[in-house]
Amino acid sequence: MRISIALSEATKDFIISKNTDLETIEKAIRGAVHMALNLTINYSSNLVIEPGHISIEERKDIEVAVYKNDKYSNIIELLDKYELAASKAHQREWKINGNSSF
Repeated sequence: MRISIALSEATKDFIISKNTDLETIEKAIRGAVHMALNLTINYSSNLVIEPGHISIEERKDIEVAVYKNDKYSNIIELLDKYELAASKAHQREWKINGNSSF
């Protein structure tokens, strides 16, 4: 069975209003399609994605603070960079700790 999938205008506006990257939006749309299919009572050849089907985690801009004349400034700066890298890895669903299998 072939299904035509479309985004409603409200859904398009909802996606545009979010501050996030393209990978996150693609992941959210794939999840919304699965949700919409599971919530459909009457199976038809057309499926319209509504804003309620989409869950998008907005990107949080992390500012790396510059600490000068502080005893621990190098350590704090390094930890801030690790936090930023961990946030990016989390958005891409990469493993941060543990075994990595490819």
